[in-house]
Amino acid sequence: MNIPDDYYEQKQIQEQEEQKRKYQEQENEEQKLMKKKKLIKEDTEIRDNWSIKVFQLPESKILTNLSQKYLAKGTLIDDDKPSFISDYSEQFYQARDKIVSKIDQYYDQQEKELLELKEYKVFRQIYMIFLYLSGWDEYLDCKHFEESEKMKCKENFIGVKSWIDLKFSILDKLQEEGLLEQPQRQDNNRKKTTYVKLTKKGIRMTRDLLKNLDLEGVDELLEDREYHEEYLNYKTSIDLRREQE
Repeated sequence: MNIPDDYYEQKQIQEQEEQKRKYQEQENEEQKLMKKKKLIKEDTEIRDNWSIKVFQLPESKILTNLSQKYLAKGTLIDDDKPSFISDYSEQFYQARDKIVSKIDQYYDQQEKELLELKEYKVFRQIYMIFLYLSGWDEYLDCKHFEESEKMKCKENFIGVKSWIDLKFSILDKLQEEGLLEQPQRQDNNRKKTTYVKLTKKGIRMTRDLLKNLDLEGVDELLEDREYHEEYLNYKTSIDLRREQE
Protein backbone atom coordinates (compact mmCIF):
# COMPACT_ATOMS: atom_id res chain seq x y z
CA MET A 1 0.00 0.00 0.00
CA ASN A 2 1.38 3.35 -1.07
CA ILE A 3 1.04 6.12 1.53
CA PRO A 4 1.52 9.69 0.28
CA ASP A 5 4.45 11.53 1.80
CA ASP A 6 2.20 14.17 3.33
CA TYR A 7 -0.47 11.73 4.55
CA TYR A 8 0.17 12.18 8.28
CA GLU A 9 0.58 15.91 7.92
CA GLN A 10 -2.74 16.19 6.06
CA LYS A 11 -4.43 13.97 8.61
CA GLN A 12 -3.22 16.19 11.43
CA ILE A 13 -4.50 19.27 9.60
CA GLN A 14 -7.91 17.64 9.13
CA GLU A 15 -8.10 16.73 12.81
CA GLN A 16 -7.24 20.29 13.82
CA GLU A 17 -9.87 21.69 11.48
CA GLU A 18 -12.44 19.27 12.87
CA GLN A 19 -11.60 20.37 16.41
CA LYS A 20 -12.01 24.01 15.40
CA ARG A 21 -15.36 23.23 13.77
CA LYS A 22 -16.63 21.45 16.88
CA TYR A 23 -15.41 24.24 19.13
CA GLN A 24 -17.15 26.86 16.97
CA GLU A 25 -20.33 24.79 16.92
CA GLN A 26 -20.30 24.51 20.72
CA GLU A 27 -19.60 28.22 21.11
CA ASN A 28 -22.51 29.10 18.82
CA GLU A 29 -24.77 26.70 20.68
CA GLU A 30 -23.87 28.23 24.04
CA GLN A 31 -24.66 31.70 22.70
CA LYS A 32 -28.06 30.45 21.50
CA LEU A 33 -28.78 28.90 24.88
CA MET A 34 -27.91 32.15 26.65
CA LYS A 35 -30.23 34.11 24.37
CA LYS A 36 -33.10 31.69 24.99
CA LYS A 37 -32.58 31.33 28.74
CA LYS A 38 -35.74 31.60 30.81
CA LEU A 39 -36.10 33.80 33.89
CA ILE A 40 -37.20 31.57 36.75
CA LYS A 41 -37.18 34.04 39.62
CA GLU A 42 -36.05 37.55 40.55
CA ASP A 43 -35.33 38.39 44.18
CA THR A 44 -34.55 41.84 45.63
CA GLU A 45 -34.68 40.89 49.31
CA ILE A 46 -31.81 38.44 49.77
CA ARG A 47 -29.26 41.27 49.69
CA ASP A 48 -30.13 44.95 50.15
CA ASN A 49 -30.05 47.02 46.94
CA TRP A 50 -29.32 43.95 44.81
CA SER A 51 -31.44 42.27 42.17
CA ILE A 52 -30.73 38.55 41.91
CA LYS A 53 -32.15 36.77 38.87
CA VAL A 54 -32.02 33.02 38.32
CA PHE A 55 -32.31 31.67 34.77
CA GLN A 56 -32.64 28.22 33.25
CA LEU A 57 -31.14 27.27 29.91
CA PRO A 58 -33.26 25.37 27.36
CA GLU A 59 -32.61 21.78 26.43
CA SER A 60 -29.66 21.14 24.13
CA LYS A 61 -28.60 18.05 22.19
CA ILE A 62 -25.25 19.57 21.23
CA LEU A 63 -24.18 20.76 24.69
CA THR A 64 -25.73 18.13 26.92
CA ASN A 65 -23.59 19.31 29.83
CA LEU A 66 -25.41 22.68 29.72
CA SER A 67 -28.86 21.35 28.88
CA GLN A 68 -31.45 22.83 31.28
CA LYS A 69 -28.74 24.10 33.64
CA TYR A 70 -29.25 27.10 35.92
CA LEU A 71 -27.28 30.31 36.21
CA ALA A 72 -27.82 33.51 38.15
CA LYS A 73 -27.03 37.19 37.74
CA GLY A 74 -26.68 39.76 40.49
CA THR A 75 -26.98 43.48 39.69
CA LEU A 76 -26.75 46.46 42.00
CA ILE A 77 -30.11 48.26 41.82
CA ASP A 78 -29.97 51.77 40.26
CA ASP A 79 -26.44 51.03 39.08
CA ASP A 80 -25.29 48.73 36.27
CA LYS A 81 -21.94 48.21 37.98
CA PRO A 82 -20.96 46.00 39.56
CA SER A 83 -22.81 42.95 38.27
CA PHE A 84 -21.95 39.27 38.63
CA ILE A 85 -22.86 36.11 36.73
CA SER A 86 -22.56 32.66 38.23
CA ASP A 87 -21.27 29.59 36.46
CA TYR A 88 -23.71 26.84 35.47
CA SER A 89 -25.37 24.79 38.20
CA GLU A 90 -27.49 21.68 38.43
CA GLN A 91 -29.97 23.22 40.85
CA PHE A 92 -31.78 26.54 41.14
CA TYR A 93 -30.59 27.25 44.68
CA GLN A 94 -26.96 26.47 43.78
CA ALA A 95 -26.87 29.20 41.13
CA ARG A 96 -28.58 31.66 43.49
CA ASP A 97 -26.19 30.90 46.37
CA LYS A 98 -23.15 31.37 44.13
CA ILE A 99 -24.27 34.90 43.28
CA VAL A 100 -24.99 35.70 46.93
CA SER A 101 -21.47 34.50 47.75
CA LYS A 102 -19.97 36.73 45.04
CA ILE A 103 -21.87 39.75 46.38
CA ASP A 104 -20.60 39.05 49.90
CA GLN A 105 -17.05 38.67 48.59
CA TYR A 106 -17.42 42.00 46.79
CA TYR A 107 -18.34 43.81 50.01
CA ASP A 108 -15.60 42.01 51.93
CA GLN A 109 -13.09 43.27 49.36
CA GLN A 110 -14.52 46.79 49.53
CA GLU A 111 -14.20 46.76 53.32
CA LYS A 112 -10.65 45.43 53.11
CA GLU A 113 -9.60 48.15 50.64
CA LEU A 114 -11.17 50.85 52.82
CA LEU A 115 -9.32 49.55 55.87
CA GLU A 116 -6.03 49.48 53.96
CA LEU A 117 -6.59 53.08 52.86
CA LYS A 118 -7.23 54.18 56.44
CA GLU A 119 -4.13 52.31 57.61
CA TYR A 120 -2.00 53.83 54.91
CA LYS A 121 -2.97 57.40 55.82
CA VAL A 122 -1.59 56.77 59.31
CA PHE A 123 1.29 54.39 58.62
CA ARG A 124 2.59 56.52 55.75
CA GLN A 125 3.85 59.02 58.32
CA ILE A 126 4.84 56.50 60.98
CA TYR A 127 6.82 54.33 58.57
CA MET A 128 8.78 57.22 57.13
CA ILE A 129 9.67 58.51 60.60
CA PHE A 130 10.69 55.02 61.69
CA LEU A 131 12.82 54.40 58.61
CA TYR A 132 14.49 57.79 58.82
CA LEU A 133 15.27 57.68 62.55
CA SER A 134 16.30 54.02 62.62
CA GLY A 135 18.36 54.30 59.46
CA TRP A 136 22.01 55.03 58.91
CA ASP A 137 23.76 57.50 56.68
CA GLU A 138 25.37 56.36 53.48
CA TYR A 139 28.63 57.94 52.33
CA LEU A 140 30.77 57.83 49.21
CA ASP A 141 33.52 55.19 49.15
CA CYS A 142 32.88 54.18 52.75
CA LYS A 143 32.91 50.48 53.69
CA HIS A 144 33.59 50.47 57.43
CA PHE A 145 31.97 52.10 60.45
CA GLU A 146 35.24 53.75 61.53
CA GLU A 147 35.50 55.39 58.13
CA SER A 148 31.90 56.60 58.23
CA GLU A 149 32.50 58.39 61.53
CA LYS A 150 35.32 60.36 59.90
CA MET A 151 33.37 61.07 56.73
CA LYS A 152 30.16 62.53 58.22
CA CYS A 153 29.79 65.65 56.12
CA LYS A 154 27.62 67.02 53.36
CA GLU A 155 30.30 66.40 50.71
CA ASN A 156 30.26 62.62 51.27
CA PHE A 157 26.63 62.09 52.34
CA ILE A 158 24.54 60.41 49.62
CA GLY A 159 21.43 59.15 51.40
CA VAL A 160 19.80 57.17 54.22
CA LYS A 161 19.34 53.40 54.44
CA SER A 162 17.27 51.45 56.94
CA TRP A 163 16.69 47.81 57.80
CA ILE A 164 13.08 46.81 57.29
CA ASP A 165 10.61 44.53 58.99
CA LEU A 166 7.43 46.25 57.91
CA LYS A 167 4.27 45.67 55.89
CA PHE A 168 5.41 45.32 52.30
CA SER A 169 2.16 46.60 50.79
CA ILE A 170 2.73 49.97 52.49
CA LEU A 171 6.37 50.03 51.41
CA ASP A 172 5.22 49.42 47.83
CA LYS A 173 2.86 52.41 48.03
CA LEU A 174 5.60 54.60 49.50
CA GLN A 175 7.79 53.61 46.56
CA GLU A 176 4.99 54.49 44.12
CA GLU A 177 4.90 57.97 45.69
CA GLY A 178 8.63 58.31 45.14
CA LEU A 179 9.42 58.47 48.88
CA LEU A 180 11.71 55.44 48.91
CA GLU A 181 13.29 52.77 46.73
CA GLN A 182 13.63 49.00 47.18
CA PRO A 183 16.87 48.27 45.28
CA GLN A 184 16.96 44.59 46.22
CA ARG A 185 13.44 43.79 45.09
CA GLN A 186 13.54 42.24 41.63
CA ASP A 187 10.57 39.90 41.95
CA ASN A 188 8.00 38.79 44.53
CA ASN A 189 10.64 37.03 46.65
CA ARG A 190 10.53 39.20 49.77
CA LYS A 191 13.14 37.16 51.63
CA LYS A 192 15.87 38.88 49.65
CA THR A 193 14.63 42.37 50.59
CA THR A 194 16.52 43.56 53.68
CA TYR A 195 16.54 47.36 53.34
CA VAL A 196 14.97 50.31 51.59
CA LYS A 197 16.53 53.60 50.52
CA LEU A 198 14.81 56.91 51.18
CA THR A 199 14.65 59.30 48.25
CA LYS A 200 15.17 63.05 48.57
CA LYS A 201 11.42 63.44 48.54
CA GLY A 202 11.09 60.90 51.36
CA ILE A 203 13.81 62.51 53.50
CA ARG A 204 12.29 65.97 53.04
CA MET A 205 8.77 64.80 53.88
CA THR A 206 9.96 62.96 57.00
CA ARG A 207 12.00 65.89 58.30
CA ASP A 208 9.01 68.19 57.79
CA LEU A 209 6.80 65.76 59.69
CA LEU A 210 9.27 65.57 62.57
CA LYS A 211 9.46 69.35 62.80
CA ASN A 212 5.69 69.52 63.23
CA LEU A 213 5.47 66.71 65.79
CA ASP A 214 5.80 67.32 69.52
CA LEU A 215 8.15 64.41 70.18
CA GLU A 216 10.71 64.44 72.95
CA GLY A 217 14.27 64.66 71.62
CA VAL A 218 13.26 65.21 67.99
CA ASP A 219 14.90 68.66 67.73
CA GLU A 220 18.23 67.24 68.80
CA LEU A 221 17.98 64.41 66.28
CA LEU A 222 17.18 66.83 63.46
CA GLU A 223 20.05 69.08 64.48
CA ASP A 224 22.46 66.12 64.38
CA ARG A 225 21.42 65.59 60.76
CA GLU A 226 21.28 69.22 59.75
CA TYR A 227 23.55 68.57 56.77
CA HIS A 228 20.69 66.55 55.31
CA GLU A 229 19.03 69.90 54.58
CA GLU A 230 22.02 70.96 52.49
CA TYR A 231 21.83 67.64 50.66
CA LEU A 232 18.14 68.20 49.97
CA ASN A 233 18.67 71.74 48.70
CA TYR A 234 21.62 70.83 46.49
CA LYS A 235 20.63 70.61 42.84
CA THR A 236 22.49 68.45 40.37
CA SER A 237 22.80 69.31 36.69
CA ILE A 238 20.03 66.77 36.05
CA ASP A 239 17.73 68.55 38.54
CA LEU A 240 18.43 71.90 36.89
CA ARG A 241 17.67 70.52 33.44
CA ARG A 242 14.38 69.06 34.68
CA GLU A 243 13.36 72.45 36.08
CA GLN A 244 14.07 74.10 32.73
CA GLU A 245 11.97 71.56 30.80
